[in-house]
Amino acid sequence: STYEKFQDNYDKYKYKERCKAWIHGFRDPENYFPEQVPRVLISESDFCDCNINKPDPNVGKKYDFLYICLKQNESKKTCDDWATYNKNWTLAKKCLKVMCDKLHMKGLLIGRKDCELPGICHKYMDTTNMISNDELRKCYDQSRFIFLPNYADASPRVLTEAMCHNLPALVNENILGGWKYINEETGQFFTSEDDIETSIKLLMDNIVNKKYNPRQHFINNYGVVNSGKRLKDFFYDTFGNQINIPRDKCEYMVPGNPKTNYLECEL
Repeated sequence: STYEKFQDNYDKYKYKERCKAWIHGFRDPENYFPEQVPRVLISESDFCDCNINKPDPNVGKKYDFLYICLKQNESKKTCDDWATYNKNWTLAKKCLKVMCDKLHMKGLLIGRKDCELPGICHKYMDTTNMISNDELRKCYDQSRFIFLPNYADASPRVLTEAMCHNLPALVNENILGGWKYINEETGQFFTSEDDIETSIKLLMDNIVNKKYNPRQHFINNYGVVNSGKRLKDFFYDTFGNQINIPRDKCEYMVPGNPKTNYLECEL
């Protein structure tokens, strides 16, 4: 797969040497980028639109957890592909066994329909193929928390979408990007199948005692305006003399589609 030929791609493009600045999601950027190159901790997932992703009080809880692990190619029956590595399907199966066999938790797995599940998870979990964004938003609201065993992930957008639906998260502590969202207001870390039971029990106790408020944390710290202002400052501080719009005429910047007349989110 061309997706997996990192060294070949790097040898061809030498992108680390070509780029004058880096927008990244790493804990330790000094291990990835030359020291003198400007960099800033901003991810695409910071820009989740919390006006679109918001809780629907009319949707009841149906699942303890939601796990999203899409196949690279849904037309193929293989369950061992690039997404398997990226979303850490190997660790996920070990953890799911604990969650089903020992804790009897009910879960929803999106994107792995007909893939073999461990232990007795076929009794406790529903599975689907890829679903629409509207359906996914309903699935967030039907779940109590999102499960992210991902490791080689730049920063999963589904994590901040779930947070905007006020879902706490159970996240692999070793995830490359997205770690910055997890704190006492938003969820728990775990590291392997050996400590996931302890982490889940703490997570569920905190959910019952209403100690999490992920949506408020996201709105206070991220989103289109907050993250857009950080992105704007980085661009003007780094490339100010090359930008043809005066700094005071730009309120914020966003990657991808423009957000005009953007309204601040409500809790």
